[in-house]
Amino acid sequence: MSAPKVLGAAPLPHPGGGDERLLELMQIARSITSSLRLDEVLGRVIDGAVRFSGAQRGFLFLKSADGRLVRWPAPPDGAPPVEVSLSVAEEVARSGRPVHRDHLAGSDTASLTDSIVRLRLMAILCVPLLAQSEVIGVIYLDSRRPMPHQAHDLDLLEALAGLAAIAIQNSRLVEERLRAERTLALGRTARALVHDLRSPLTAIRALAELLHGRAAGDAATRRHLASIMDEADRLAELASDLLRFAGGAPPLRREAVALGPYLTRLLEPLRPRLESSGVALVTDLEPTAVAPLDAPRAARVVHNLVANALDAMPDGGTLTVACGTTGGRAWLRIGDSGCGMSEAVRSRLFEPFFTHGKEHGTGLGLALARAIVEEHGGRIEVESAPGRGSVFTIELEAAPSA
Repeated sequence: MSAPKVLGAAPLPHPGGGDERLLELMQIARSITSSLRLDEVLGRVIDGAVRFSGAQRGFLFLKSADGRLVRWPAPPDGAPPVEVSLSVAEEVARSGRPVHRDHLAGSDTASLTDSIVRLRLMAILCVPLLAQSEVIGVIYLDSRRPMPHQAHDLDLLEALAGLAAIAIQNSRLVEERLRAERTLALGRTARALVHDLRSPLTAIRALAELLHGRAAGDAATRRHLASIMDEADRLAELASDLLRFAGGAPPLRREAVALGPYLTRLLEPLRPRLESSGVALVTDLEPTAVAPLDAPRAARVVHNLVANALDAMPDGGTLTVACGTTGGRAWLRIGDSGCGMSEAVRSRLFEPFFTHGKEHGTGLGLALARAIVEEHGGRIEVESAPGRGSVFTIELEAAPSA
């Protein structure tokens, strides 16, 4: 199924319908073990939830790194945003307990949110997706007519939500394992390449520099030799990136870092470039956010993300940098108002040697950024859509405030 909602689906009848519901539940459970296609499994989960509940609409939202709920799957490019009672979904995501609200049309409108009134909703049912007691998302259902609701219905919906959480966790584990295997293979290749590249690169750079000094009266020759030195330096930097990506960098040296002042220091030297590029800087830095960081290595991640943001805004725009803490985790966010990217590009963005939109890109910058973040025990995620800019969020272990 390509979309996370089913409109106008008829509920299964209550009388004698228990066997059919349990059979469908078993079929969905089997699909988790027989299919690695997450979209197919979750599509069946949402379809079953709509049918079991008698709702008119069903959606699945996943928690992002900074705790926000993000619709799954991402809507197609140019599709209008879907309207739901987000306050109900956020309540369930926060509490980890299901919420059922019925006969809303007869309620005092002063007690209803604007979205419920605007959508003329009569019933809302929302259940959490729990993975090892952690809420990773919610299934949201609503209707403009009453939803027949009994206790066993909620049990079935919670079982469906549990199946969805298992499917999501399985998919993430498979992705992590595949990524680890690719990284191991690339690391071995990288170490061999760096070993073979460094000596000839050093010799080329030294000879070009020697000849550059001797060609004092020949401007054209000096220009060509300067180009050789620049390219040798670029290849040397690529070799260093390969070595870092292969795990050849020294161990982390972490200390408690206040993220707000740290980001302010990193951004200060960039202000002239921002002004010349017509980019406005907007910051929202929580002063109490602290994380244990290897500050120089983490700076490489921030510089890479900011550089990518500026590349995405050649005609100017807004760079947003924020940090804070949520649920005992620290996070920092770097966003731009640039060109954004398609889902196909976004899904491959952290792959080594994958480049998009950069003439001289090596495809290692974001792969290395993710490796550094994961070295810190954190994770990095990106939200983007064509014409809507991109937002990178890094979640890290929080440290006690100084």
